[in-house]
Amino acid sequence: MAEENKSLAWITFPPCPGLPPASTAEVQGIIRLPHNVELWHGIYGVPLKVSLKAGKPPLAFIHGGVSHSGYYGHQIKYFAPNHTIIVYDLRGHGRSPFGDDKQLTYDKLSDDLLALLDHYSIPKVALIAWSEGCVVSWSFLSRFPKRVERAWLYSAVDDYRKTDGERVSQIPMVKEYFGRMETEWQELNPGKNYGEFIGCYVNLWMREPLWNAETFRNVPIRGEHTDAPIVWVVTADYDDWIPPETHRRFQSYIKNSSFLEMPGTGHMAFVQTPEIYNRLVDAFLHDPKPDMSKPQLKASL
Repeated sequence: MAEENKSLAWITFPPCPGLPPASTAEVQGIIRLPHNVELWHGIYGVPLKVSLKAGKPPLAFIHGGVSHSGYYGHQIKYFAPNHTIIVYDLRGHGRSPFGDDKQLTYDKLSDDLLALLDHYSIPKVALIAWSEGCVVSWSFLSRFPKRVERAWLYSAVDDYRKTDGERVSQIPMVKEYFGRMETEWQELNPGKNYGEFIGCYVNLWMREPLWNAETFRNVPIRGEHTDAPIVWVVTADYDDWIPPETHRRFQSYIKNSSFLEMPGTGHMAFVQTPEIYNRLVDAFLHDPKPDMSKPQLKASL
């Protein structure tokens, strides 16, 4: 049985695919923010100015907690021929130092994303986010909905107090994940204190987020507003890190959002089953916006 289980994608944690060579990037560097925060980022694929001139929003892939942007290597390779790809390391993660401000909030983390978009004069973005990066994206969507063309929101929480932390901590892959992430963080941050880094985020998770439908009341509704973002709330059929009811609750927060349960995968589909994940993200990117110049049918009650 043990040998058979090794073939189950959702219990595997494949190696980090890593970023493409720096020579293939349009940009790899940092932007400096207040309080000495430095945001490392990379831009790949179709040149940014080409996409902006065509009115085609770049794709911003946002990684999960204690992880880094190298885990989106498969996606960069897949989408780069037809899209501008932006990845960045969340504050304190990967190659992005905390700076002097270690009292985190999700407003601050979504402000970091706003600063990155403003730095490159990007009016709208397609958010493709996972786990902690997804929480940042939900915050960004609630505060800056006009900057979001569409959002793929995969495996997030609206209140960490509603998760069973003790149960999750016993999942074998969770232990492997945090062990590997500590090693990779220290490789990217030699001489720095991993305990201080993780402590800052644990402190955040004890306080935020605390969201409900009211949080997202200013997000325009698809089919009712021309500028409304397309929102997909995404989970996986074997994602045992997040309580299943969480994603349906998120979907209820934004009227006319969509729900997707990816098959045969778990909390890290982008490395566990990248072929399935990439094709579904591609379908999401081709989900058309309604033509608001035509009369919209209203469902009868």
